[in-house]
Amino acid sequence: MSLKLFENLFTGPFNLSEYKFRKNKRPSIILIIEKEGADYDPKFCLIDFYITKNEDFKPEIEKYKDKDSKNLSVFFKEFDKNKLDKRKELYTQIKKGFSKKKIFLDY
Repeated sequence: MSLKLFENLFTGPFNLSEYKFRKNKRPSIILIIEKEGADYDPKFCLIDFYITKNEDFKPEIEKYKDKDSKNLSVFFKEFDKNKLDKRKELYTQIKKGFSKKKIFLDY
């Protein structure tokens, strides 16, 4: 399944407690998503996001201890090295939107 945020597809879901970004992967934006609502009408809310660096990375699970872990997952979007400007633009767009209100993703 993929989720769409600002017309960009993010791949997932991956288990938050098992997910690890490796530095040999392509540059990415990582989203932490919380599933809300009933199974027949789910909503996917962005609760955190990261832009990767050239190092291994694992989301801090402790940061989300007030959330139900079964409703949390990781989605990501990889970028080719020649599209790093687009990655930075998307990250900035997410940052601006995230500071104003809850962001829900489309599927």
